[in-house]
Amino acid sequence: MLYGWHPLLLAKYAATLDHMTQGRWGINMVTGIKKEDFAMFGLEHVEHDLRYEMADEFVQVMKMLWTTDDNVDFHGRFYNMEKGFVSPKPIHGRPIIVNASSSGAGQRFAEKHSDIMFITRPASKDVFAAIGERNELIKRESREAGREMKTIINPHVICADTEKEALARRQHFIDTADEVALENFFKLITGGDTVSWKGAIKDDLAVGGNMQVVGTPEQVVEQFVKLSEAGCDGIQVNFFDYLPDLEYFGNRVIPLMKEAGLRN
Repeated sequence: MLYGWHPLLLAKYAATLDHMTQGRWGINMVTGIKKEDFAMFGLEHVEHDLRYEMADEFVQVMKMLWTTDDNVDFHGRFYNMEKGFVSPKPIHGRPIIVNASSSGAGQRFAEKHSDIMFITRPASKDVFAAIGERNELIKRESREAGREMKTIINPHVICADTEKEALARRQHFIDTADEVALENFFKLITGGDTVSWKGAIKDDLAVGGNMQVVGTPEQVVEQFVKLSEAGCDGIQVNFFDYLPDLEYFGNRVIPLMKEAGLRN
């Protein structure tokens, strides 16, 4: 979002895509992490909290363009615009907005603009209790700000007929990881100015996801239930080998999720 984009351009793209999908899409507001990413676009790296100040102004401009029938003039700290206009307008006023953050600045941005906030696994032995505390804080502060915000988490699912097989598969990912790539990724994630991954565990990064859900179909659903009870409104699952893993998930896990009341 901050890599040289102007909010008018993204607002136009967004409105067009909204009509192409009949409103079935959302926009993930990412402010960036790596200095190399900014340098790739010929830009100076922007300090963490300042990125969210820029993002706040960016989204303010887009919302004005999506909801105002007249030309829009805007003169802000970071963006300027004369007679900006977007047509057609998004079908439902604006697309769903999401962002991911664990910092105060990121959460304040989400409370003001986002419908959904991605959360990560907190660095804690009691994962579900820590996730529950995180969700309670996010939702309480969003209500205090006059909004209702949902949260979602991204578990890497390793599911097999037996727990032993699922655990062995997870260990295989760790044992066969590219050590140089993993070390570089670990340094990037834990060494930058992002807050979400400060407590990241290297083995977990080798597997993937914001957390791991490992076990039999029944055990996977039990953990999904715990995530729901901890206040997560949804999950964004990912797998190692998508075609067979997703087919297995659809055949063995989703029916149990329906039985558990996790899906309508």
